[in-house]
Amino acid sequence: MIATAKSISYGMAKAEYDENKVINGVKVASETARQNVYGDNCREIVEEMTDVQRIRSPVRNPFLDIVVTLSEEDCEKITAPNQSEWLVKLFMHDLMTEQMGLSEDDYAGMQWIAYQHEHTDNSDSLKHWHILVNRTLLDGKLVSDSWIGKKAAATANKISREYGLTDAAVRSRENRKDVFQAACFVLGNMRLYDFNRYLEGLNALGYRTRLALNSKGEVQGYYITAQSGREYKASAVDRRLTIGRLAALHAGLHKGMKAAAAKSPGRAFSMPAPNVPTVNVENMLRVFNADAVISYSTPPPPNGRRRRGKRWEDMSDDEKRLAASGMSM
Repeated sequence: MIATAKSISYGMAKAEYDENKVINGVKVASETARQNVYGDNCREIVEEMTDVQRIRSPVRNPFLDIVVTLSEEDCEKITAPNQSEWLVKLFMHDLMTEQMGLSEDDYAGMQWIAYQHEHTDNSDSLKHWHILVNRTLLDGKLVSDSWIGKKAAATANKISREYGLTDAAVRSRENRKDVFQAACFVLGNMRLYDFNRYLEGLNALGYRTRLALNSKGEVQGYYITAQSGREYKASAVDRRLTIGRLAALHAGLHKGMKAAAAKSPGRAFSMPAPNVPTVNVENMLRVFNADAVISYSTPPPPNGRRRRGKRWEDMSDDEKRLAASGMSM
């Protein structure tokens, strides 16, 4: 289980997204749990929160936007509606009382609403919850948003350990390793570096990519989705995967394979493939118009034995005489 959190200003827009999420024409959102809100729909609920916020001076970001996501393994453990409700309520209670420092009475005066999304745009199996929280308590106190992202992640890790769910930190490391290996495998099978072909290769291998654009439509970076369905910004996986450094990584990988082959004549060296179906590798090779993965090798010495010492043409006259007599210096 993993969790992210941040403070936001756009409570109404976020609530409408949470309540009405549609994927491929099908609504995937449903309400899971709520506290101290009574409206029949998200607009009425946000208006209730806004009314409470008026009892104190306004703040820039009056809402908390929290997302709790289960791994594929955890989704098989949390299936019933009452399990989802229990998990969300446990998460909110522990986050606010243990990490944020609220008393039980203060937490009892907090407003929030949670919606379950059955899956994501990139994965058919990643169940997750969007939780919209009013930072203003019913008595007018303001809940801090300091380090809210780290505190939400810490709460998810704690609950994962206590209830046998997947540890977010461990899964994140595994995902990043998986994505980096896939990226290196694609680069290691490109004769000439080209960013667009690199993205095509990743997609064919089974790792979906998405460009990050600024307000002018200019490419600022890109995202890669791991096999687990979790999407990562390339620079967060490894700085060497940033657009400006990919060409250098490509050159370095090929140089490394050539150097390894030169040191071990008779052996072939190629980039190790990620754990994907063979058909995915074949799809990637078709993108590069290749029949096999790229490998580098150096022919073995005559008779399969490596020549020792200096080459004849590099020896001095004295060394040549000694060598001819079967001796060495």
